[in-house]
Amino acid sequence: LSSGINAEWPLRPGKNDFQLGATDNFAAESDIDIGKVNCVEIEAESDDAWMVDYITVTAGSEKTYVYNTEGSYLSSDTSEGKDKMSFCKQGDATYVLAITTKDENHAGTDNIHARLTISSTKSRKGNTTTGILDNKGKDDFI
Repeated sequence: LSSGINAEWPLRPGKNDFQLGATDNFAAESDIDIGKVNCVEIEAESDDAWMVDYITVTAGSEKTYVYNTEGSYLSSDTSEGKDKMSFCKQGDATYVLAITTKDENHAGTDNIHARLTISSTKSRKGNTTTGILDNKGKDDFI
């Protein structure tokens, strides 16, 4: 990322950071205002694999959501994942999808880790890819 805020956060003693389904909060202060957030880059410095779902960046009253649309792990051991990843904003539009699971035996699952690619009918508009479809605390697709 060409410009932005560089920050390092050591793990906090006595706290289990980055647990399954948990959200951990950190704050970064800067002398510069980078404006609207487009991407967040994370670099791994240990070989313990970690998969980020999404990151919420709050600056004042502005919230930006950036996603792990690839579903990749972060690790300094490149056989387990990538040692550096950029998580980027998918756009300014929000699309709400209602997905109905077929009502027949074995049609449901809550372990599919599905992602969507939404395409435009206007070829120049391109595509957008979602993060993993999962509503925390809810059995999706069952």
